[in-house]
This record gives sequence, structure tokens and C-alpha cells, in this order.
Amino acid sequence: MSLIDFKEKDNLKLPNKKILYFNSQFCAQCFGLKSKLENISDKLQIPVYSINVNDNKNISEKYNVQSLPYVLFVNGDKIFDYIIGNASEDIIENKFKSFQEI
Repeated sequence: MSLIDFKEKDNLKLPNKKILYFNSQFCAQCFGLKSKLENISDKLQIPVYSINVNDNKNISEKYNVQSLPYVLFVNGDKIFDYIIGNASEDIIENKFKSFQEI
């Protein structure tokens, strides 16, 4: 399961339980994290919504994105967990698994 490109108009179609990956084409760390997210998303069959902050300002403001890359694990309107920066694949996978269990 690869990353799903998010567009502002898709906001109402997001599932209740979601993983949001905020990034930018100008962010070097985002490229490193992207491949890790794709690998884990494929392995665990969990979709991840890729959100370019330059093109999707409303949702970026809604979640108060201050630095990149930024990954949010969201259940309803509550943030369950997050990752700021380029974390190791083990840390990311553990967060995915914890999120899967709620």
C-alpha cells in the first residue's frame, strides 16, 4: 500500500482513523522518511495520507504543523501519537503497530 496523495478537497473523505504525513518537496528529511513510511505501510497494510504543506495549507494549519517531516496518528479528532523528523524504521513500525491496536 503506497502513500495516498492528499488534496484539500479530499478532507471530508478521510477515514476516522488515519495517519497523516506532512511534507514538502523542499524538505530533504522528508525524502528519507517517505521510503520508510511506504515500506511499513506496505508491510502492515495501513494507508498513509501524504500531505504537501505548500499545497494544503488548511489541514496543515488545523494540525498546527510547525516542522517537517511530521507524522500524525489521528483517531477521530484526537492525536494518538506523532513523529517529528526522520525517525528510525523500528520506531516508526512500533508506532504503527500501537496505533493499529486502538
